[in-house]
Amino acid sequence: MATEPASAGVLIQDDWSDLTYEARTELDNIIGFSEILQEEDGQSSEARTDLKRIHRAALRVLELVSRLETHVHATRAQATLDPLTGIANRRYFEERCVAVFDQVPQIHLSVVLIDLDKFKLVNDNYGHLVGDDVLKSVVDRCCNAVRDADLVARLAGDEFVVLLPSTDPDEAIRIAARIRDFVGESPLDTRRGPLPVTVSVGVANRRDDDASITDVIERADRAMYYSKERGRDMVSVAE
Repeated sequence: MATEPASAGVLIQDDWSDLTYEARTELDNIIGFSEILQEEDGQSSEARTDLKRIHRAALRVLELVSRLETHVHATRAQATLDPLTGIANRRYFEERCVAVFDQVPQIHLSVVLIDLDKFKLVNDNYGHLVGDDVLKSVVDRCCNAVRDADLVARLAGDEFVVLLPSTDPDEAIRIAARIRDFVGESPLDTRRGPLPVTVSVGVANRRDDDASITDVIERADRAMYYSKERGRDMVSVAE
């Protein structure tokens, strides 16, 4: 999967890691040096008291750095991940798409749109908790069908998308077909028992005249709806 994006006003992951590493290193130096000085002979009682205070303060700051790291990681996860399925959310997907689209203009780039067939009936007949079970199971199978470099994201409701960087049209079609096959090969496990689910899939590849990644996504979306119109449970490729 792709790395987390940088948001405006927020340190990117590498910068944050570098800063916390430097802070931890300096604090470790202070802690170690203060311990050495406390063991030396000839220290006055006042000096030993001050060294103990420095030692305690450094330990406390080190603890706060750890808590701050945990908070930052949790905040970043909330900003980039879908809370139900744990995959990338729409915001992260859009940011990543722009970055990949602009990175190397001539590379192959493909997008796969996935929509569950008749998902409303699942919610109506079994309830939203079972619907959530279905969504999570579909995501698991989609993730198993793609490569490590691909990005699976939830756009909204029962609609998902996969960004396929450095992928030619033939390979994109094979991956889309594998997603369809993986989802529909056997019923999904839910709290109400196994449920058969299929998906309609649309594939689009970057063209020379595409002004932005939005053009690719829109073609994939039209191809996905064409799959719906043709009877569902199939893969369609944008012209």
